[in-house]
Formats: sequence, structure tokens, C-alpha cells
Amino acid sequence: MSRQTNQPTVLPTAPVGWLTGYDGKNPDLSRPIELWPRLLRREPYLASLHLFEQAPDHRPHLTSRNVRRLLDPILNGRKTGPPLSARHVHVAKHETLDAWLDSLPIKRGTRI
Repeated sequence: MSRQTNQPTVLPTAPVGWLTGYDGKNPDLSRPIELWPRLLRREPYLASLHLFEQAPDHRPHLTSRNVRRLLDPILNGRKTGPPLSARHVHVAKHETLDAWLDSLPIKRGTRI
């Protein structure tokens, strides 16, 4: 519950799982209130799954996971720059973040 609005609030970094609650004044363990998260089907995440499912990665789905790692701070309102972004992705030791980003159209199977 938000203290400012006194309304239910969605926590962007809440754990995925479920909560069980009980009436605070008269708890009855046989009548729990179960709260389940509703996971978002965000288009950028879905696109990263489908666009790079055939990428020639040395580990399965590595490109898709890297793209999602870069999307997380952007879609959750956290600012990040290239030095921090480079720590989010797993690329070959000799490859820079810019070179990896430039390789995405090729990994997708299209060239720009």
C-alpha cells in the first residue's frame, strides 16, 4: 500500500511468487488471502526471444539473454551508460560492447 496515495502499488522489483495474507484483526489460518503476481508480456522482451532464437551462439540463447539484460534498466527506469551496460552482457573477452551491438543484425540473420 502506497503511503502517499493509500492505494495498492505494483513493485517493479518484487520477487516472483505468491504471498499469503490474513485478516490482521482476526487471523484465520483456514481462510488465507492468496496474492499472485501478473507477469507482463512486454513486446521488447518477446521480440528479443523471437528475433535471436537462431543466433549462432556458443551457449543457447546467449544473444537473447544479453538483449534482455540491456532492456531491464531501460524498461524499469534506471539510467545506465556504456560502461555499466558492458558489465550486463556476456561477450567474448576480445569483443567490445559496440562491436557486439553492431553484430546484432548479423546474428538475427539480416544485414543493415
